Amino acid sequence: MNAGYYALQGNAAQATFYTATAMLSWAPGGHAAARGAGHAGAHLALHTGGGAAARGVSRAGLSSGRAAAEAVVARWVVRKGGAKNAVYLGIRDGKAVYVGITKNVGSREAEHQLAGRGFDYLLPIGEDMYRRQARAVEQTIIDRYGLAHQPAGVLENMINSIAPTRSWAEHARKWGDEWFEQHKRAFEMFLP
Repeated sequence: MNAGYYALQGNAAQATFYTATAMLSWAPGGHAAARGAGHAGAHLALHTGGGAAARGVSRAGLSSGRAAAEAVVARWVVRKGGAKNAVYLGIRDGKAVYVGITKNVGSREAEHQLAGRGFDYLLPIGEDMYRRQARAVEQTIIDRYGLAHQPAGVLENMINSIAPTRSWAEHARKWGDEWFEQHKRAFEMFLP
């Protein structure tokens, strides 16, 4: 089911909720805004964190062709699960040697120790993210510092977080780049 289906059925409240859900447009470091989205959009924007904005949604559903286009572009963010993921750096000798995603940094640190990864500690750099947002940030760091098997790669990561063939890869990489530029001051001293 989607916003168009509920709008055609005359269920404006359900259409607005689905439209607002599909139109999450993440503005890294920004504030939540639900302009013209009705209660469902406002509720969604207030409870998603990370700068969610449900834009261009009328009470009867999609307000314009532009809103429909924005919904398609922004849909890459929310597919399943909640905003419960963290991106972390594996630190060894004061430098980041690994980037990863987890829902529980403490548990993940214990798993890495049991696996003999030899990190001094894990440094969370982004929290309360949807899984695809976390993957976007992880991929941005991988793109900038390289995988273990690449000639100039300095990270111990073995694979990309986002395959370039994914339909949403370009949108995710753009978002990840923006997030990285806005937040890197907090952890750039650890980057290679």
